[in-house]
Amino acid sequence: MFYYERVNQFDTIAVSVDSVDRRRIKGTIDLDGLKFIMYFDYTQDVDIDYDLAGMIMTMPVINYAYFAKRIKLNFPVSLSFLKLVKEFIRINNIETFINSIVRRRYEFFLKEYLPSDEEITQENAEGRTEVLADISDGDKKKLEVDDRKVIVLSSGGKESLLTFGILKEIGAVVYPVFFNESGAHWKTAKVAYDYFSSKYENVLRVWSNVDRFYSFVNRHLKILDQDEIRRKADSYPVQMFIFPVYIFSVLPYVIKYGIGNIALGDELDDPIYEEPYHGIKHYYGVYDQTNDFNLTLTSFLREYGIHCKVFSAVYPIFGTLVEKILVQRYNDLFRVQRSCHLCHYEGGDVKPCGTCSKCLGVLLFMLNAEADPTEAGYSIEHVKQLEDNVNSASMRLDPDELEYLKAKVFEGRRINSHIEGIHQLPGENSAFSLVPERFRDGVRSIVSKYSTGFYKFVGSEWVKID
Repeated sequence: MFYYERVNQFDTIAVSVDSVDRRRIKGTIDLDGLKFIMYFDYTQDVDIDYDLAGMIMTMPVINYAYFAKRIKLNFPVSLSFLKLVKEFIRINNIETFINSIVRRRYEFFLKEYLPSDEEITQENAEGRTEVLADISDGDKKKLEVDDRKVIVLSSGGKESLLTFGILKEIGAVVYPVFFNESGAHWKTAKVAYDYFSSKYENVLRVWSNVDRFYSFVNRHLKILDQDEIRRKADSYPVQMFIFPVYIFSVLPYVIKYGIGNIALGDELDDPIYEEPYHGIKHYYGVYDQTNDFNLTLTSFLREYGIHCKVFSAVYPIFGTLVEKILVQRYNDLFRVQRSCHLCHYEGGDVKPCGTCSKCLGVLLFMLNAEADPTEAGYSIEHVKQLEDNVNSASMRLDPDELEYLKAKVFEGRRINSHIEGIHQLPGENSAFSLVPERFRDGVRSIVSKYSTGFYKFVGSEWVKID
């Protein structure tokens, strides 16, 4: 028996669209008789057809494909969408196997369901999930878009805030769109959403109970330690495919306003550390925050008839430099930053926890940028305890960036490093080459004012270039 057969939990996960109107999509996810009703609500009237509704409903399900024999889509799909789903499932299965199960940060999986060393193989990583759907013979969309317009997927974190600040400054017509999940996760974004709604035009929102869907399925996975998944943690037990539902759910707004771009706040992971695991190529659990993902989605949208480019304006820079620019150039946006997934209310204000690995990294970024973290909701105690907490935590920063920040923040010395530079990634002829041409020079001009220069990946190291 293959490993993926040993952890199989469902014969069929079926996706159905129940109803569509101008403000709501309703659908049913059926997992061998376990049924979950999923909703997506829009704050404005939008034009949604059943094809698009089905695509939106499909994205969250991909997170559980590794544990299912088949995914059945109970609505007609185009060949290009079927091809996209199959490729997303192949990649997600590998990410689930390698990064949720094998390289896990927490013991969410019961020990008897962990693979042996002999079971860590390419075949077990990819699994064998079948996708069933009828092929649609309908015409594809023909949407004219305005390439000055950009949706910025906004989470309240530093990357999306900086993306908004830069694009707005250089003259883009920006639509910040917030994904309002039904549970506590919304608190992270709410501070920025309230601020944007009071100050800017074009602020949009999508509400969904997709986070409840994830909790629902996790509770029914017998391979998970249910006590462990109820403890607060800064990573998900299974989900490795979070962003696609955000992107597909904003497409009704893209169609309504003829928007030519979707900007994501992708975080840069250093390719120095991106080695295959047991010979298996993977994306360290963040495929949906990579240029590979953005290019794949852009290509699909064009086949679908929407000439909308998916990109990130901050992909060539580390969080250290992102925070520095946010603090020094867009200080009002820095003050509404909440990057913690464990935010809570204190006296009516949303506060970060100050101790999770995400908060510890953000505090290092802020202190390196000579910011006052209390302006973004942290306490003096969080700052005082930072060094002890960092030294005892399993930090998620790349080693070079962590070493750079610890030297500056705890020892007051600056290491000669590429960390505050702009990075030309493997396969690029120049940095920012994947930013749309209309915005490229403006983005480059602002970011370069705060950077230590441009760096190119040569051999196995970053080399400064002119």
